[in-house]
Amino acid sequence: FLLVGSFSLQSQDHYEKSPIARIDIFLETQDPNIEVDKKTILSKMQTKIGDPFSQLVFDGDLKMLSKKYDRILHDEKIVNGKIYITLRLWPKPIIRNIDWIGNKKVKSSKLQSELDIASGSTFNRPTFNEHFNKVKEYYIKKGFFEAQIIYQVRPVKGKNQVDIEIDVKEGKSGNIQ
Repeated sequence: FLLVGSFSLQSQDHYEKSPIARIDIFLETQDPNIEVDKKTILSKMQTKIGDPFSQLVFDGDLKMLSKKYDRILHDEKIVNGKIYITLRLWPKPIIRNIDWIGNKKVKSSKLQSELDIASGSTFNRPTFNEHFNKVKEYYIKKGFFEAQIIYQVRPVKGKNQVDIEIDVKEGKSGNIQ
């Protein structure tokens, strides 16, 4: 265990302060209409070609990129004492449809307004979960204490889009007097 730990620390130290020779960026998508502006991405990053590598700065760049991209894979290689960085970015998908299934006592239009996320917007799972919880709270406020609501995200084949299916089991409504 100590050998593995000291080896990984040495390899991290080996990267630290090594000059950055190149940063390659690839956009992973099946949709040919989506392009990546590599110059814009590089200009927003603090990690620059020619600068010494800093893991702390690079981690900040990855955090910044994660706000715009759904998934990021990175690879760093040292060749002749210089670091070559490869970034693979997957864009966040667009919501094509939101379908409500199983709701009988509350109209889909009312639930959609409570969700407050429209078709055509970018799918960001944490944001969607926050809005989805508002729909659950709405059911509780209306007395549907047994309501069970789940959703599934289905990617649209060949496009950077998703369909979202929200399954509602309203259960009995309760009235407090």
